[in-house]
Amino acid sequence: MTKPNIKVDWTINVSTLGAALVFALGCIGSWYNLKQDVAVNKAIADTKFSQIDASIGEIKNEVVRSTEEIRRDLRDISRGPATSRPPYR
Repeated sequence: MTKPNIKVDWTINVSTLGAALVFALGCIGSWYNLKQDVAVNKAIADTKFSQIDASIGEIKNEVVRSTEEIRRDLRDISRGPATSRPPYR
């Protein structure tokens, strides 16, 4: 049995390797670009969340102050002359 005579064109192999290398470099570059975008978006989100937390803290303080004022006013009203009735005639 004779061995078949197979010829391989080396330019196809080199161009395939080159295309694979360019594809791999493109993937690596895209990965680092995506990683950088995610880091920037995380920093922006952290800043926004800290601003929201500060706003929520201010709102809580206002609610506490308002609640204390309402309680104080209710105590004053309940102790004041509004609760005493004039004598029955």
